[in-house]
Amino acid sequence: MRVLMIRLEIKAEALQEFTTARDKVLAALEEKQPTGIRYTWCAGAEKTSFVGLVEIQDGVENPLPGLEAGKEFLANLPRWVAAPAVREELTVLGTYSAR
Repeated sequence: MRVLMIRLEIKAEALQEFTTARDKVLAALEEKQPTGIRYTWCAGAEKTSFVGLVEIQDGVENPLPGLEAGKEFLANLPRWVAAPAVREELTVLGTYSAR
């Protein structure tokens, strides 16, 4: 499993546009319901800092670039951020999830 983390600081004036685009991506994923992926957004204490986590099972392609909402989000992201995004691939050492 791959886990990608992206830390973002969004410009205050771009916050509404970012939030709308992020929600469109989540809605598109909900509609399409791809398997083998988990997509999570977390907000920091400041209203403009965010962490996105994408967990992708081995052998599964990331569906975001193939979704129209995902393409729009990725294309507009550079103009929303206040500082360069920090992208990091993480290694899963263990996990537990109650269902």
